[in-house]
Amino acid sequence: MVEKVGFVGLGIMGAAMAGNLLEAEHELVVHNRTRTKAEQLAQHGARVADSPREVAETSDVVITMLPGPPEVEEVVVATLRPLHLSLSILFLQLPNAVDLLPVPITLGFPF
Repeated sequence: MVEKVGFVGLGIMGAAMAGNLLEAEHELVVHNRTRTKAEQLAQHGARVADSPREVAETSDVVITMLPGPPEVEEVVVATLRPLHLSLSILFLQLPNAVDLLPVPITLGFPF
């Protein structure tokens, strides 16, 4: 079964990862602060959401590729859904309150 994947953060790395999900035929919902970056993926089949919350509400899983703790915290609080946080250094800076959220959080660590 192809999952509906949400993706928040479409910079250089995020856009490439989201593009790979589209190539793998996942249904993709995307959001980026700079809407034109999301619209580029819409040309390849992604649906553009107006907010991270909308991404979470319409996706089975949400992946983030965000620049820093304030942005990640904003997305985690807005979505309250299972997330995959994709920046290893970021977790060291997040408040310990993330552990108290009522949703699973997984981390991807680059090697």
